[in-house]
Amino acid sequence: MKSKVFGFIAIFFLSCAIGCDGTVETDTSGDATEETNSYSTEALDINSELVQKLYSYIDAASIRDSLALSDYGENIYQSTKTTVDSLPNKYKLYSVFEQLEPKTYTVQEIEKQLCKMYGETASVIPESLYAYPNHEYNYKDGIYEFSSHQGGGGDPLLDWNQLISAESDGTSIYLYTNYACFSYDYDELTYNAYGSSDKKTSVASGMMEGAWGAPKDFDYTLAPTYKSTFAKASNGSYYWVSTEPVK
Repeated sequence: MKSKVFGFIAIFFLSCAIGCDGTVETDTSGDATEETNSYSTEALDINSELVQKLYSYIDAASIRDSLALSDYGENIYQSTKTTVDSLPNKYKLYSVFEQLEPKTYTVQEIEKQLCKMYGETASVIPESLYAYPNHEYNYKDGIYEFSSHQGGGGDPLLDWNQLISAESDGTSIYLYTNYACFSYDYDELTYNAYGSSDKKTSVASGMMEGAWGAPKDFDYTLAPTYKSTFAKASNGSYYWVSTEPVK
């Protein structure tokens, strides 16, 4: 199993929206029957290339406009179900760039990757992106100009997630992950742990492992489990549909 802790980003909004050309195929094969809730699934290897690729689509990265804790936004792990329509624009853009090599891109190139990850109806607002700690994309006139810079300092919030299982019913793939986010007080060396990025529910609090350390003695079994659904596209690839808490 792999757990991941991600850095954070600051973003400055522009108002030009982009979307995907083409249409999304709808599944009309799911006519309601009494067997709807009794479908069979097959367990998948969580270390397989496909599962790991889809896992990379659901980064545990909270979004920030500044280092103030109140300026951190939500990611894909929220207290209610997230879909492509409710997913924060900042998070979508960040996740797209996480899949690409750090270089300059056109709007069309970003749009193509967006459709691959979130389906052909997905859209995102172009904006300049500061990806902590050392990547920056300045948006102007349809171009995301890449530059690097020196990062540093401590963030008051960190995210953690862990892939625990995966399964398929033949048409969709489901990933199950545990998630928690931690807000830090670097003066008192304490933390609060939450079970969602909207910080609706606190699951624990305690001491940090030193000034830059991880949460001390945190019981990771307290982290809620989330189910992420990926649908099969017409070309045989899979794209993210939703993520929701299951316990």
